[in-house]
Amino acid sequence: MQSFCLYVFCSYILCLTAFVIMALLRWWSNLMSNVYIALFLRQDSRITDAANEAKDNLKYLTTLDKFFSPLSRSDPVTYSVINL
Repeated sequence: MQSFCLYVFCSYILCLTAFVIMALLRWWSNLMSNVYIALFLRQDSRITDAANEAKDNLKYLTTLDKFFSPLSRSDPVTYSVINL
């Protein structure tokens, strides 16, 4: 009877240990997925900011091109500021 109780107790400890290990692994997995999601969201935000800045730069350069393209196509000697 005593060996049976020892067997049940050891089985209980092993089962409890396995349960704790599985819970820790599940917690670690959730933590790592949350870390990766946070990293992804931060990187996504950086990419979005860079894309928006590139669009703004393109608008600005297109506006400048409207005014400076006549200067690049004309002869500097004959072109005057009055023609602008």
